Amino acid sequence: MKPFHKIVFFSLMLLLFSAEVSSAAIDTLPDLEGWTGEDLFSQQLEAPSGNYGIWRKRRYIAPGGRNFSLTVLSGSGSGDLYIPEKEVNTDDRPMGFGATYRTLSLGKYRALLESYPQVGKALSIRLPEHTTLIVESKSLEEEELFRVTQEILFQLENKEN
Repeated sequence: MKPFHKIVFFSLMLLLFSAEVSSAAIDTLPDLEGWTGEDLFSQQLEAPSGNYGIWRKRRYIAPGGRNFSLTVLSGSGSGDLYIPEKEVNTDDRPMGFGATYRTLSLGKYRALLESYPQVGKALSIRLPEHTTLIVESKSLEEEELFRVTQEILFQLENKEN
């Protein structure tokens, strides 16, 4: 095997290995006290050229009808979520629908909060190893969205240890 082919081969093997590690890092989505979690949706991100990770989603409902969806995308197919290091606090005016966008830190993670007047809020967090966690809700206020997300992160971090 020529040196160039060896480099390409080993690079591909490392890429595939890191996708498996990322996929295995979050193998289920947590149960949360005070919330009823619906069945877990799980879909491999596959193509004829290989496996590129996994997409997991679960909806949570609290008494009174408050709810949110938790989505985790892991693997090389989804890549790393780009969140600018600088602080961003802007909107999509004058051409948009009144959405606002804000970068922030949630513990040790960078996050992006998107708020759409018609559809609610989405909090996207860049996690290690090509993993993105997204919490979306039409019914939760910002403070509760942060609190729920911090509980999810706490459970996921402590599950791995």
